[in-house]
Amino acid sequence: MYKKLEYEIDPDSKCWIVCSHKPNGTGYIYINKVYDKDYAHRLIYREIYGDIPPRSEIRHKCGNKKCINPEHLVLFNLEERCYLEN
Repeated sequence: MYKKLEYEIDPDSKCWIVCSHKPNGTGYIYINKVYDKDYAHRLIYREIYGDIPPRSEIRHKCGNKKCINPEHLVLFNLEERCYLEN
């Protein structure tokens, strides 16, 4: 059994802030389910939009690592990141 994921909505930013789990050392919420272990924002993204392609990551448009609002989550290709950093 795993702890239910609960959140509160920030009225200003519209962020869905996870309040049921504590963030890890990097500020992200990690969920440890029997069948699925990953960061909360990645689990929510997959549940709403489908699989995350290889060499991709999920970014928070809002900049809040504890946010799980699907509208704030965006797929980011790592090749694009390398291009933007050069």
